[in-house]
Amino acid sequence: DLEIPRYLVNCVGCFLKGKRKLTEIAYRHPRYLDWWKRQEETAVSWAAKETTDNATFCSKYSYAELLSSTKGQCTLGYEADDDLPCDCTD
Repeated sequence: DLEIPRYLVNCVGCFLKGKRKLTEIAYRHPRYLDWWKRQEETAVSWAAKETTDNATFCSKYSYAELLSSTKGQCTLGYEADDDLPCDCTD
């Protein structure tokens, strides 16, 4: 047992994780989401030149929004899984 918190398993910033887990990560370990944020920023800048489509991993929020919404906030911890099904953590 590596004693890794359940919300950090395998692909830490995976967009298939639910918003609750990603918010918990943004609060407790914001630097873990830096790569994901940069990838979205790159995609958004490219998409702005090519199309009007949203270029975020999730249509409801971006990693930048998750990170900015947790600054100076407290968290109660995630309680329910709202993950999308995936096989990458099996």
